[in-house]
Amino acid sequence: MLKKFICFALFIMCFCPVAGAETKEDALLEKKLFETGVQAFKQGEYQQAVDTFSELIAVFPENADAYKNRGVAYMKLEKFDHAIADFEAAKNIAPELKGIYSNLGVIWYYKENYEKAIENYNREIALSPENAAAYFNRALCMTKLERTEEALADLSKAIAISPDFYWAICYKADLLAGIGRVEEAIALYEMAIEKDRQTPYAIEKLARLQESAADPAGEGSAAASAQGEDSPADTDPSGAADQTETETHAGDEKTVAGSDATMYTLQAGAFLIQENARNLREKLAENGFEAKILVLTDKKQRPWHLVRTGIYPSREHARKELAALEEFTGTRPAIRPEGAW
Repeated sequence: MLKKFICFALFIMCFCPVAGAETKEDALLEKKLFETGVQAFKQGEYQQAVDTFSELIAVFPENADAYKNRGVAYMKLEKFDHAIADFEAAKNIAPELKGIYSNLGVIWYYKENYEKAIENYNREIALSPENAAAYFNRALCMTKLERTEEALADLSKAIAISPDFYWAICYKADLLAGIGRVEEAIALYEMAIEKDRQTPYAIEKLARLQESAADPAGEGSAAASAQGEDSPADTDPSGAADQTETETHAGDEKTVAGSDATMYTLQAGAFLIQENARNLREKLAENGFEAKILVLTDKKQRPWHLVRTGIYPSREHARKELAALEEFTGTRPAIRPEGAW
């Protein structure tokens, strides 16, 4: 999900400046400022990117890409109103510029205005009918509005355009499992695994779904097990979907009471400071680990932010995956029951 485990295309940047300089010297300056801003963004220096694109805009106010890219940097800084203003400015200069509407769609998704997000994805799709990510993003919004069949249609379109789109396949499987179409969901999880055997999401979901489907006493539980959360792609900017219970921060973290979990997970760290947990989760995601944050309260009523990765059917299965995580963190991860201390 999105950082590395991306569930939807959060940001679309154009790295080619719009021609607007009148002289050769102007063109060189425009190009230099643009490339400096792009490089700052790539290095994660988002405020520096904002400052550089602002300098570019001051000299070349008709450069629509500069507004768009500054808007993307503002998104990274979670200054969404500033980003909206920049995307609107880019739209006024170059209304056909690709990526503007997708980025606006992401912002309105974060603001939970799903209808407005859909309007923007409609515009993006009209401009780029082969943009698989736009169909995927629109499906997320459709799901939030409980328009499941439309979401499934968009996911089918995304997969048709991009057959290797792992997260579109997984998300469609999640939705099908959620409405009881278990056999179709299983087939899609198996397809996702064939596409990507390194990412654990489909493997874990398939195991849980098959286990639930095989339980004769758990009629109807397969769908609940497969979906787990309100929306399989209810994500924060990292794209990492949490898979516990009660939502506390826009799908970013969950707070649960202890449970009789039968699945197991690896705990990479435990923090009282929320930001430290988020930083670790981001580093894990960037290095190939699908991580989530579980919030549990101790006897002193202190909220602990537990960074966990993977879902395993037994302690033995979890133990087999422990070495890779230990090598990355430099500490010995703990094996814990899913959703509990």
